[in-house]
Amino acid sequence: MTPVERNEPTLRQAFEQLLAGRVDRREFMRMAAGLGVSSAVAASMAGVGADALASGDARQRATGRRPNILLILADDLGYSDLGCYGGEIRTPNLDRLASGGIRCSAFYNSARCCPSRASLLTGLHPHQAGIASMTAPQPDTSKGPAYTGHLLPACATLAEMLGDAGYSTWMVGKWHLGNPGPVERGFQNYYGFRRFGSHSESQWDPQKYVRLPE
Repeated sequence: MTPVERNEPTLRQAFEQLLAGRVDRREFMRMAAGLGVSSAVAASMAGVGADALASGDARQRATGRRPNILLILADDLGYSDLGCYGGEIRTPNLDRLASGGIRCSAFYNSARCCPSRASLLTGLHPHQAGIASMTAPQPDTSKGPAYTGHLLPACATLAEMLGDAGYSTWMVGKWHLGNPGPVERGFQNYYGFRRFGSHSESQWDPQKYVRLPE
């Protein structure tokens, strides 16, 4: 059995143990490596999890609530374009979010938007997630599971893990990870491109957008 086929329960449990403080960063990276997760992705997940645990504990002690999580993926954005990372462009709202949240210091993109978002949502290399190249109108199994062009069912998404932890999960924008769509993969509410394999659509045509569940 391959890591892709078995990763969902084990990777999810490992990340939940990290968030719960039952394993430390080193132990989580060892567990992730055993599942075939790349060291770069494992290190990023471990860093985010450890930071979330530290800041979440502080906020929970102060407010009695778990922290809200807002994750933004922007195409063609340079590392230092935002004001909070030293950019010359004024981005006061994003700067305010950064000052009260977690500032990540590393992100490894995969040259295209859909493989990058596949990694971001699963914590896996895009080949392990099923989108090594681009999305496809229909799943293509002729080149193996890495190139199906659709998010593999064995990959646990961030939305699924957060939903299991009791969070309300929302997504706005484009899915671009094939079928099934965002609602079937853990997002309880979605507003964005109607076509789940679409790379881009008219920003001015309301018929191109859909709100789910309807």
